[in-house]
Amino acid sequence: MDLLVGVTSPTTQNAESNQLDDMRREAETNALRIIQAKLEKPENLEKLDQLRTAAAQRKRVLDEQLRTAVQSQLESIKTGIAQLQISLDNMKTVERTMRETDEKLQKIAPLQSKLEDLRHEANTYRQLSLAQANLDYIIKTPENVKKADDLMGQEKLLQAHQLIMEIENSRNYLLFELHKVQEKDSQPDDIQLVTNYFADYERLVAHLKQLITFRISRWYDCAISAPEKLVTALRLIEREEQVDRFWMEKKELSGFSPPDRPRQWKKLCFELLRKSVKDRIEGNQLETREEHKYWLTRHLEMCRIIILQDFTIITKTCLRCFPKQYDIVNRFLDYYHNCLKEHLTEICDPKRRTEGDTLTTAEVYTIVTFVRDYQGAECLGKPELKLDISQLSPLLEKDILAAVTDVFINERKQKFTEWIPNIVTSEVKDWYALKEVELTSEHYYATTMPRMLINMIIETLDMAKQMSDETCQLILGMILQKINEFRDLYVAEINNYAKRYFSDRQ
Repeated sequence: MDLLVGVTSPTTQNAESNQLDDMRREAETNALRIIQAKLEKPENLEKLDQLRTAAAQRKRVLDEQLRTAVQSQLESIKTGIAQLQISLDNMKTVERTMRETDEKLQKIAPLQSKLEDLRHEANTYRQLSLAQANLDYIIKTPENVKKADDLMGQEKLLQAHQLIMEIENSRNYLLFELHKVQEKDSQPDDIQLVTNYFADYERLVAHLKQLITFRISRWYDCAISAPEKLVTALRLIEREEQVDRFWMEKKELSGFSPPDRPRQWKKLCFELLRKSVKDRIEGNQLETREEHKYWLTRHLEMCRIIILQDFTIITKTCLRCFPKQYDIVNRFLDYYHNCLKEHLTEICDPKRRTEGDTLTTAEVYTIVTFVRDYQGAECLGKPELKLDISQLSPLLEKDILAAVTDVFINERKQKFTEWIPNIVTSEVKDWYALKEVELTSEHYYATTMPRMLINMIIETLDMAKQMSDETCQLILGMILQKINEFRDLYVAEINNYAKRYFSDRQ
């Protein structure tokens, strides 16, 4: 309790004393009220001893609880005061230490100007040590250029690339040092001097790029005959990507980047792959309509064969040659699909064709059936390939496919329009011809007109069915319309024949 002495003011103590007196009086009043309620009847006086005992026990319990609560509060207060005292001591220690540190810093500050020369000498020493470390590489640059040329001539691209990187590191070191000097003093002549000294380096890089481009462009042949050459080219591309990332990060920190970075050879690789796919699809069109009637059928069949052959190589060999992150199977699937889509769109789009260069019925039939079977088991859907074709877009957009289908429907409609009058005319000529009517084996009169008409209908419906159900429905509606026209024309000719026949009898 001694710790609480002096903590509160006299005014606060008086207020607390008055509050305690009020609480005591209130407790006495409540006690009298309770006793009066329990001893209201005379027979309750017999229980007076029991009530005293119970009240005494309750008082002891409450006193114990109060004592425990007060003791707990006192312990917490003692702990808090001790921690406050420790914090106060720590603050005094920190204040004293900071004051001493300020005094020492005041003595050290004048040394900064005195050490400026030492700092300059340290920077000079660091630069000279780096120059000495790179001096051997700089001096050996002409020799390394010759070695790199010889290695690339022997198609040892990995070793050649290592020498090229040594030359590049030497050049970049010099350019970086000049970049730091330029922040204070511009020296364009020095940069030009370095550029001229490493001119052969740029030629080596261009030659290496040419060799890698050749291998990537001929990925199919490399994958079959020399997959190690394809792997080497891809390894070099990945090395260059790492160097590109290094210099991009370096530029963010220092503001310096070599003049030929980033090279982005990975992006170039993907562009070459897509171009090679486009060339393989468009390059197998060896004939035109003037040269062969079924040029388009032969061309699309060759496309199908090439796609199957290529994806057999892609899924078996290229998958092991290309890095996993390239996702090369799906990438090639996207390239082949989009290039073939562009090629077919160019062939089918009416906006790109002249009036006299429209597609024929046979060509339309070939295109539509190819589009239908494109994702089937005879092409991309072949089970052995295990290609994910669920995300591919339609090979022909709806408007292009509708335009192609309209060509077929209009051509068939035109054919029926020409055939039906000719069939009826031929039949009418037979009526008026002075010759015996043909008989069947059962001695019935026979005519070839129904068979000709049925063959026309069956042939047209078979072609439409091979194209699509929607086309088949449109063709069927057109045929029914033309059959009604045939019926009207045929009935009219029969009536004319009957009138002439009966007029002759009269």
